[in-house]
Amino acid sequence: MLTKEDLATNFSGVCELGQGVFKCLDELPQKTYFNYIKFGAINDSGPDLLLVSENIEDDVFASIVFSSLSSINYADTLQLTILPENGYGFTNVVLAGPSYHRHFKGRLDEKRDNLLLCIPSYQCEFTATESIEDFFLVRRYITPSEDWHRSQSPIIRLRCDNPKTQSGTGEETVLVRFSNLVSEIGMLSGVSNGYIEISNYENRAIEILSPSIDEFILIRERDDQTRETITHQNLLDSVWKFLVTTV
Repeated sequence: MLTKEDLATNFSGVCELGQGVFKCLDELPQKTYFNYIKFGAINDSGPDLLLVSENIEDDVFASIVFSSLSSINYADTLQLTILPENGYGFTNVVLAGPSYHRHFKGRLDEKRDNLLLCIPSYQCEFTATESIEDFFLVRRYITPSEDWHRSQSPIIRLRCDNPKTQSGTGEETVLVRFSNLVSEIGMLSGVSNGYIEISNYENRAIEILSPSIDEFILIRERDDQTRETITHQNLLDSVWKFLVTTV
């Protein structure tokens, strides 16, 4: 279990906010990380909770997050819970066990075994079914999870084939940013023997074809009866809505 002494030894600006919550800083030349930590209950071996923001100090929001996790049990997995209404618009909190994050490695290694990382998120960003490798990839390349002012960064699993560019994923799916997906859609234009298949956070799927230049066909849920001819811009709008909204 973490202690106040552990924080004082390893961080700057340590202060107690009440109800077992502490704030401490990692100050770097270009940015400051605010670490909010709620110590676990020693008597029932509850987990230590860690909430991290980049350049945003918001004690009130930290209190909202921790209050929503009062009944959380320790698990070295991913867990997903509902977050109450808040000023950032986040809908969920992802809880990541110590195998899924590297926080405090190299300075408090012996105290990490009970440390759950808490990530405020939009519903479209995480499923809590990601592998350890995919979770690291999403946080590093797709969702800037410590930026509380970020726009929605939907999780996107892509399968595609484009003979014109000689690129594709085969039978595998890959995680991509929305900007990468937009580029792939643009390059598909007029490639009659190519395709793009996208799965969203609910594991629903859509397919995109392009029989001629600037003509696109959108197929939903692998059902050819939903086939719709659509303009490029309307396609991008439909894809974004598919990625960020629930059924």
